Amino acid sequence: MSYGTTLPRTFAAHCHGDAPGHTAEHYGVSDKMKNFDNTCGFITGGASGIGLAMARELGSRGMSLMLADIETDALEQAASEFRHAGIEANTVVLDVGDPSAYEQVALHTLERLGKINFLFNNAGVG
Repeated sequence: MSYGTTLPRTFAAHCHGDAPGHTAEHYGVSDKMKNFDNTCGFITGGASGIGLAMARELGSRGMSLMLADIETDALEQAASEFRHAGIEANTVVLDVGDPSAYEQVALHTLERLGKINFLFNNAGVG
C-alpha cells in the first residue's frame, strides 16, 4: 500500500465530510468552524508552504488575512493569487527573529484589520 497518496486523500475526505457515511457533523464540526466571515488571521510564514496552504483554506472560508513573511517575492505572488480569488489578504515583510519588527507589524495589523482573531506563528527562526 502506498501511503504517499492514499492517506492524504483519506484525511482530506474525512475533513471535508466526503468519506462514505461521514459528515462534518459526525466529527463535531459546527457551522462556526466552517465559516470565518468577519474574522481576521495573522500568519507568519504565510507566503509559502503550510502557512500559504492555511491562508488559502481560511481565506476561502471568509477570513481576512495578514500574511507575514521574510520572502518579498513570495509575498507578492501570494497577494496576487488572493486578489484574483477575491480574498482580502494583506502582506507585510517580517523577520520573526526581530522582536521590535514583530511589534511594529502587530501594530500595523491592528491598524489595518482592526482586530486579530487568530494568530498562526508558523515561521521558523533559523
